[in-house]
Amino acid sequence: MSEKNQTYLSNINAAIAGAVIQQGKQKDEGLDFTRVRMKTSYPGVLIGTGSAHETGAKNEMLLGFTLDYVTGIPYLPGSSLKGLLRSAFKFGDSKESETEYIQETLAAITGKDVRKKNIEDLETALFADPDNEIVFLDSFIQGMTADAGENAAYMGIDYITPHKGDPLKNPIPLPLLRINPNVVFDFRFHLQDVKIKDGPVYPAETIQKLFTEILKDFGIGAKTHVGYGMLEDYRGEISTPACHPADTRPAQPAPNTHPANQAPVHHREVPHTPARQGTVHTGLQDLSEGSIVTGTISSITDFGLFIDLGNHKRGMVHISQAANHYVNNLHDEFEVGQTVQARVIKPKKPDQIALSIKQL
Repeated sequence: MSEKNQTYLSNINAAIAGAVIQQGKQKDEGLDFTRVRMKTSYPGVLIGTGSAHETGAKNEMLLGFTLDYVTGIPYLPGSSLKGLLRSAFKFGDSKESETEYIQETLAAITGKDVRKKNIEDLETALFADPDNEIVFLDSFIQGMTADAGENAAYMGIDYITPHKGDPLKNPIPLPLLRINPNVVFDFRFHLQDVKIKDGPVYPAETIQKLFTEILKDFGIGAKTHVGYGMLEDYRGEISTPACHPADTRPAQPAPNTHPANQAPVHHREVPHTPARQGTVHTGLQDLSEGSIVTGTISSITDFGLFIDLGNHKRGMVHISQAANHYVNNLHDEFEVGQTVQARVIKPKKPDQIALSIKQL
């Protein structure tokens, strides 16, 4: 594409993006839905495959998300949002543990123990009961965080590095578009109170909090197991980029931390790194930030390790905090029942015990 045409399209797309976002804000007024507003964190988001927009031409830019055909702005379809949230209800290493995540999350929200049978009934009520008027709406970009900067853009360039044959020989980086960090999304639902047969009533507010926690823990889009798609709560002001929504400048990840810069990880034993600061605690452990704790891995998920710390306490090591090197699959490096040491770090939410093996 010529420079003249590229400039023209950039200006048109920027104008459309601003107009669509403003219209969206106006249409939101008076509608009966619940909104959860969140921002993307580094390195950004890849949503879906974008295959419907790709031509298959040689050296074509790969798309990592679904695009709205009218505006060209990426979005998360309501059906995908519903599927993501429902997947959390059957998440575990075995049939016995598949509801464990939802049980613990709901218990943290309500302050009450939750039976497995109640979780199974709640899943049916939320996602498969035609009598419940629960609707999952498409999730669109609303703008960027107020501190994103005047040159911020919704989209940018990133790279993936597939390997063929010898994993250390001739890696070929492939460019793809991503949704940048600090982009604000609205996740919208039409919710109602849900009555469980022979069980409690879950208010719409509780369902909203549950969905919010799932989005923060699981992330959205593709490659969440390597750090993409992570979200954070956002309640600040929203800005609209002055530049074109697609920033053509190459992404600038932190040195040696992006997966494209790391050699593929093969199965190997993870050494128990001795603490360099703090004291190793046993029994009733100090869970203040910075402390070193010892625990047993009780379950392994795509996004992290759940650690039994004793005294009915449980912490989580996110995959990004599991080792000093890039980890593709936690099952390749850890196993249920393994004893590990970790440092207590600042959690994303007050009722969570966040741990890091990487920061030992």
